[in-house]
This record gives sequence, structure tokens and C-alpha cells, in this order.
Amino acid sequence: MKTVIQKIEQYSLQKELSTEERRKAGRQTFLARDTNTQEPVVVKIIRLDQAIHTADQWVELKLFERESNILQTLDHLALPKYKDAFETDVEGIRSFVLVQSYLEADSLEALLQSGRRFSESEVLDIAKQLLTTLHYLHMQVPPVVHRDIKPSNILIGSSKEIRSSKDSADDHVGDVYLIDLGSIHTELTKESDTITIVGSYGYIPLEQFAGQAVPASDLYSLGMTLIYLVTGTHPADMAHINGKVQLPSHSVQPAFTRWLEKMTHPSLNQRIESAEQALAMLEAKEHNQGHYQHLKPEGTEIVVERTRDRLRISIDKPKSRLPRQAGNGVFALTYIVALFYFPVLLFNILPLTFALKIGIVVVSYVPVLRFIVMPLSLVLRAGVESSLSCYFRSRPNSNQQQTIVEIDRKQGIRTGTQRKDRTAVEWDQRTSRYEALDLLAYNPGYKFNSYKEGDNTVTQSKGGVPPELSVHAGTLSYPIGHSRLSAAEFWWLGQELSDFLDLELQTIYPMPIVTVAATSTGGCGC
Repeated sequence: MKTVIQKIEQYSLQKELSTEERRKAGRQTFLARDTNTQEPVVVKIIRLDQAIHTADQWVELKLFERESNILQTLDHLALPKYKDAFETDVEGIRSFVLVQSYLEADSLEALLQSGRRFSESEVLDIAKQLLTTLHYLHMQVPPVVHRDIKPSNILIGSSKEIRSSKDSADDHVGDVYLIDLGSIHTELTKESDTITIVGSYGYIPLEQFAGQAVPASDLYSLGMTLIYLVTGTHPADMAHINGKVQLPSHSVQPAFTRWLEKMTHPSLNQRIESAEQALAMLEAKEHNQGHYQHLKPEGTEIVVERTRDRLRISIDKPKSRLPRQAGNGVFALTYIVALFYFPVLLFNILPLTFALKIGIVVVSYVPVLRFIVMPLSLVLRAGVESSLSCYFRSRPNSNQQQTIVEIDRKQGIRTGTQRKDRTAVEWDQRTSRYEALDLLAYNPGYKFNSYKEGDNTVTQSKGGVPPELSVHAGTLSYPIGHSRLSAAEFWWLGQELSDFLDLELQTIYPMPIVTVAATSTGGCGC
């Protein structure tokens, strides 16, 4: 085993990389060479001078130890790799040393200070690469939160080790690395954390000021970094309204602007939740189909169209229930006719005594109903339903109506009806200003359960209140969709509306209206 002296001599320090601020805190970073492998490495040293102990030194030591421990558990091309760590004396001062791989790249901050500017496609490439890295960190168990994403902690290299095969060479800015993992936070370190604020002014979200750090906190910092890239203005110097950074209207494409606004929303509830979701939204081919396409249920016919200032929802009106009702009627009628006609038929065609006829009817009654009448009734029901469905689909005006809900930030909300074969919309007279919209509510509905004491069974009745999603402007209510939408469809539309209106989706459970029948048989199955 190597001694401490041998470990120190193994690394030949060549150039100091640390900032003046870090040097004052007793922490230095050097570019060095491993004399055994001749490979470049990064050597980080933190000194604990007993004569000048400060609170900052202890904070730096804790972050230093955390970086060392976390690096040993990570393995990703865009992150530095752990090489070695040990304790020693440097110039008579107790010191801790961390050795990690060297990434041959320039910091984003240095590139910006040198006058480098990035195109929108290059910024998109940086965003995608960093989101992939963050997804890896956040998927660790427990999730690893960086907490200090900013241009000086992002490196841009020229190699092609990390580049995805689907990336365009023209848009690829180079390999993007994330460094300085000392501020990393996990659930395991939460208990030992003090109130010390970790992060950089202009890039730190509000929740970190309260000591809370979640994966979405990194998304905020990344979003602010990207805003710096596209505007050339430090986030701390940009205008904010209600905590929201105000992007210049023509700085980037509208779809990218909306995405950045979601990344940097001051409220955790309104911010993009995960790196995976952010990446999916960024890579979506159709940017005008809403921000929550990942929530769109499979097979739904609802169409959502969205731009920065307008949201339009098109929902097919409920299909006629006549085919199903007619099929059920044919099934019931066939069964009832067979139920009464079968004994009569047997009595008339069998040349037997009355007693024998009664016996045959009793013995064969159930099997005939089960194996002949039941399959025949089902076939007839299916045929009737299919025929009527085809008939309604062939009619020019059948199932061609759509309910349209359109919300415009300048013109407000309006609803109407549109034929699928026409472009014109018949708008209702009722409208409300966008500023007047003050509530987004979802009522999941309820049905009554009926309890039968005789056989101890609980059945769900047909009565109750259907589910409803609605937008409110004072006393006016604008329903979204109809009662036959699934819970998944309501949830998807609720999230899109909540995001666009900047209103929290309120789930409302109204007091059930108890009928006499419900009171006598059971309770509410909410």
C-alpha cells in the first residue's frame, strides 16, 4: 500500500485552476500529471489552518467530502471520474486531497467572457446534453441533485465521445460536461445539512433559499443558464415580474421561449418536474400540440393546439348511444321471448303425455337457455349494434360535430361548435376576458352505492353527478369536455389548462344531493 508521501509525489502539480474566492476559503484546484500513467488529472486540496478557522472552511470541507463520496458512486461520460482521495499535511497544515479525471474543455463562463456567442441550435444541443446528464443524476437512488448549475460549472469540449448518433453535426456544439459536484444533495445528506445556502445568485431557485433541493431545482438553474446563453444577459440583471424572468419577445423561437418559461417558473408546482419530461418536451417534433403530450392518453381523439398566446381544444361530441341501447334491447327481447316461448313450443310439438312434457321442459330448460338462447341473443345484439353504428357513420352529419374551446391571452375565452368538414366555427355569444379567468376546477363526480341487506351485496346505481372540468370567470363557468371523457383525459387537459392559465388545478368534491332512494339503500360512492 502506498504511503501518503508516495501518493503526493505521484501527482506532479502543473497549473493552478482555482479562483481567488476558493483560495481564500482554503480550497485550491490544480491541473496535475499522474507520474505513473502520465495522464492529466485534477487535484483538489482543501486546507484546514487551525490559526484561521472560519465557518466557510467547515462548509467547504463538508462539500469537499461530499463530492469525494458521490464521485465514487457515479459513472457517466459527462461527469468527472473519481481517482483517489487521502488526507495529508501540506506546508504543515492539515489538508484533504481529491484526485479526479481531467476533462479537456473550456468552461462555458470562460467562453462567454471571451466573446463567444451561441446560436439557438447550439443552445438546444447544450440543453439536451445537460438534461441527459441530469436525468442520470436524478435517477440515482436516492436522487442526486447538483444544486449549483451555472456557466462556470459547465465545460464545452471538442471531442465526440458523448454525442448521440441522431444529433446533427452542424448543431453539435461539442461534448458538454457538468463539474464541481461538491454542492450535490441527496436524501441521505438532507439530515446533516445546515441552513447554509448552496447555489449562485441569479441561478438559484426560491426553494433552495429555504434549504429545499429537488430535481426540479436543477432544471431552474439550467433554464437560467440557457437564458444567459440566448440573451447574453446575466439572469440577475434581467427583469422579473412576480418572480418570472421576462424574456425578450424575439430572442428565440416561441416554442423554445415557452419551454424556458416552464423551466424557470418560480413555483415548483408550475415548473417542469423532471429532466426526462423536459427532454421529451424539447425534442417533440410538434411544438404546437401542448406541453403535456406525455400525458395524452393512447387512442384519445381530443386535439390540443397551443402557441404562446393561444390554446385551442377540440373535442368530439359524444357518440350516439342508440346502437348500444338498441343492441341491449334486442338481447333482452330475444331472451324474454325464448323464456316464455320455449315451453309453449315443447308442449305443442311433442306427442307425449302431459307429465312427460313437464319433465322434459324442466330438465332441458336451463341448458337450452344457456347454450342456445344466450349465444343467439349475443350474436343478434352484436349485429344490431354494428349495423346501426355503420349507419350513423355513413350519415353526412353524424358524429361530425366538435366542441371548440379557445383561450386567447388578448381576446379571452370562448366556446363554440364546428363541423369537421368545415372550417367555420359557430361561436357562442358568451365570452370572458383572459384576465377575468380566476379558477380552474375539476369535479371527479360521484355515484351512489346501493346495499342489499339480504345477500350483503353492494351495487353501483346509475344516479349521481358526472365528472366535469371547468374554467371560471367570476360567476361564469365554461365546461371543458363532456362526462364521457376518461379520468386520464380530464387530467391531461387539466394540466395543459393549468400551465397555460397559470392557475392551480383545484379538485372540488361537492356535497352529494342525497335522494330518498339513495338514503334508504346505501351511501355515496365518491
